[in-house]
Amino acid sequence: MEYERIGHEMEHDPRWPSLKRFVRGGFWRNFKVRYPESDEMYARMMMVSRKLERAMEAGACGALVDQARTELYRGQCNCCYWHGAFGGCICPISATPPTIT
Repeated sequence: MEYERIGHEMEHDPRWPSLKRFVRGGFWRNFKVRYPESDEMYARMMMVSRKLERAMEAGACGALVDQARTELYRGQCNCCYWHGAFGGCICPISATPPTIT
């Protein structure tokens, strides 16, 4: 909604034609096609999410379930998909493990 609001507010601004290309959304489908390793990670996270949900529906609870949910959320955060301080699958050096000194 915020994206649409900004587009409507800026459409009559004389700077909008030159700025519009920087304010655009992308498609997750395209990202998964361009980076098949991200598609594989996404599919695995969905599988784990479904398994965790089924376990919880069957009555599983406690520290292990809480830990599994935390690890699932960690696997779903954007760090592993995007570039940045922690690498990610689109960072060319992400396959190199960090050196601990």
